Amino acid sequence: MAALGLLLSLATASAFNIDTGSVVVHSGPRDTCDSECMFGFAVAQHKEAGVPWLLVGAPEADTHQPGVHKGGAVYKCSASRPGDCSIIPFDTKGPTMAPTGQQYDSKSGQWLGSTLDSSGEDGTILACAPRYVWYSRNYKRREPIGTCFTAKNNFADYFEYSPCRTRKWGYHRQGSCQAGLGASIADNGEQLFIGAVGSWYWQGQTFSFNFRRPRNQSMTQEGSPQDDDSYLGYSTTTGEFNGDGDRLDVAVGMPRGANLTGKVVLYNANLTNLNNVTGDQIGAYFGYSLASCDVNGDGLDDLLIGSPMWTDYSVMDRFETGRVYVVYQDKQHRFRNFDTLTGETHKARFGISVASLGDINLDGFQDLAACPVWRTGGSRSSLRFPRLEGGRRQETQPGDHGGRLEHTKPAHFWLVDLWRPRHGFEPVSRHAGWCLQLRARSLHEGGTGCSHGGRSQL
Repeated sequence: MAALGLLLSLATASAFNIDTGSVVVHSGPRDTCDSECMFGFAVAQHKEAGVPWLLVGAPEADTHQPGVHKGGAVYKCSASRPGDCSIIPFDTKGPTMAPTGQQYDSKSGQWLGSTLDSSGEDGTILACAPRYVWYSRNYKRREPIGTCFTAKNNFADYFEYSPCRTRKWGYHRQGSCQAGLGASIADNGEQLFIGAVGSWYWQGQTFSFNFRRPRNQSMTQEGSPQDDDSYLGYSTTTGEFNGDGDRLDVAVGMPRGANLTGKVVLYNANLTNLNNVTGDQIGAYFGYSLASCDVNGDGLDDLLIGSPMWTDYSVMDRFETGRVYVVYQDKQHRFRNFDTLTGETHKARFGISVASLGDINLDGFQDLAACPVWRTGGSRSSLRFPRLEGGRRQETQPGDHGGRLEHTKPAHFWLVDLWRPRHGFEPVSRHAGWCLQLRARSLHEGGTGCSHGGRSQL
């Protein structure tokens, strides 16, 4: 599975002006992160006390915690100095021990850093370990319940949230919930949403926590047997989806729901169901990845939904090319109209990662990035993107505008502006074990703006 290793910090002017010549390349510190540590599996941007940071997850890093083998780590890396990365100490202890001396859990292989998010400047950082194993209350079971951590106040205060550490043991309840496979923090830094795909025979479950009101916590309940193996909570993204202005709503992916066509479920902070968006092809994994942004400039948050296993069955010998759905929120806060971005490369699984980039070219419309997990034969992925201009639908194919990063493969990221025609695109690659941070080149004096990058869910 791939994470969207693209973060863009400064944006200017009216074109996709990514400066591939000023790339900052980070790799994991070798004392804790070898070539197999999966450095860059998840990324996020954060700014604390005016200092910008690139947050990088390495779910198989080994931080030398006593009794823990490759428990994973999250690094904060300089936005300007290549290779300047240090561990964020979410957890420095070994296995938890009960007062009686019995081991309480296992942190080895827990994949800390496989899910990352930041609420924004001076806000809350979220990191999850969905493969954390709890030994249950009798110390005899081995249950992969998952856990998440937050960091606040300039990396000074750390808290843990493990919602399935309850008496409801067993995979028929919450004993295999794998909390944190999908998780997000709202813009205010106070509302936390955690997806738990393994609850109730893998129907999945979503939890909502409010930091200011600890008792004000909500969770979705068990559904009917037909919802088994639906994976609710596989991906999450926050936004404003019901018009009340609190920006504490969440969209949750359910990629095997709705009779395997996939579904995205929208909730408010109390996990009241607001709306559902359903896929159109069995097995396409609609809802595998999620992001939200105002694509068409109407002031309403739209949804970006990855469906990486989507296939055009009218084309022979080309499967799992992938598709991204851009679903627009209307003034009645319904999600009915959509456009699609469709991959063309066999097995590329376009849409395995999606992200909102903000308005990186300052044309008044927010931009997005989407990527396939792989490209075949060493050649450029041929991807077409629908454009909307004056109500007309257009097809534009990426031009040959590759930068010097192209040779690093395996995955390409295409910057997409749905609402204005462009003359070309900038492909950027991510190499396993590296994390690349790019800035936008200024095209006019004094005109700079900020945009936030993002990551996809697992």
